[in-house]
Amino acid sequence: VSAQNWEPLFNGKNLNGWKKLNGKAEYKVVDGAIVGVSKNEHSQYVPSYQEDFGDFILEFDFKIDEAELGVQLRSESKKDYQNGRVHGYQFEIDPSERAWSGGIYDEARRNWLYPLTQNPSAKSAFKNNQWNKARIEAIGN
Repeated sequence: VSAQNWEPLFNGKNLNGWKKLNGKAEYKVVDGAIVGVSKNEHSQYVPSYQEDFGDFILEFDFKIDEAELGVQLRSESKKDYQNGRVHGYQFEIDPSERAWSGGIYDEARRNWLYPLTQNPSAKSAFKNNQWNKARIEAIGN
């Protein structure tokens, strides 16, 4: 993908083009970043971009405090699947001692597809309470 084909999904000003799915977390834009405040429930989902993509590369920066969370990709929310529960692939963000940030979890379906037990050297890449950079390449099936 060349630089001219990049499409920003977030304008840095508001959540236009996004819709909240599941959970009770609150989201707002602060200093050009999407900030979520958890309500201490298990499933919290950042607002979902309202466009479907085929193959894509997603790059983003993230910073968290203590909550385990992730970024859903190629995920869906359908009324006929567990009352609309978001399900699909998730890029894990894990500040715990387990340190599986960057692993792939299949939310509400098959559980772990790529835990970091398969790549122990990657466990030290994530830095809690600091800005981290992620790159997800979703190519083919």
